[in-house]
Amino acid sequence: MNHEQRAKEALMGAITVQELADYLQTEGYKAVQAVIFYLEKELRAAVDEAGLAAWEEAFERAYAAVPTPGQYSPSWHDIWDELRAVQQGKTKVLARVAPEERTGVWQVTFDNPYSTEGVVCHPGLSLADAAYLYAGYRYNLKKNEHVCLQKVQTYADEAGE
Repeated sequence: MNHEQRAKEALMGAITVQELADYLQTEGYKAVQAVIFYLEKELRAAVDEAGLAAWEEAFERAYAAVPTPGQYSPSWHDIWDELRAVQQGKTKVLARVAPEERTGVWQVTFDNPYSTEGVVCHPGLSLADAAYLYAGYRYNLKKNEHVCLQKVQTYADEAGE
């Protein structure tokens, strides 16, 4: 069984938190990476409150098993805070959008009008993906930066040959 499959099973409750902690301690970086990647993937994919609640349970198991993932990689020093903030941001977005309005095409724009960088636009998204990106941008938002989540009401799309 590879690390990704093991992470999924472990975070879904197939083994105890202590067994998961022992596995991560033994296997190291790649196993911890698989847990983090699984959590990121599932958080992005969550389409409703039930999906976010299931993600929360998996997150709590991962957090209990490896409370300091920064010991495996400095880039993971704040990963639990970041994932928690993105989950909370996505929860707030879903609370503001009625279930019957969640279908269709969504987009996220990011801008700093005082920067020489152009506006970043992520078009053609589901609400699950758009809310994830919106919450991720919101987590790192700096002064003068703006992030916007929009449902596209009128849509025309053409592609060159």
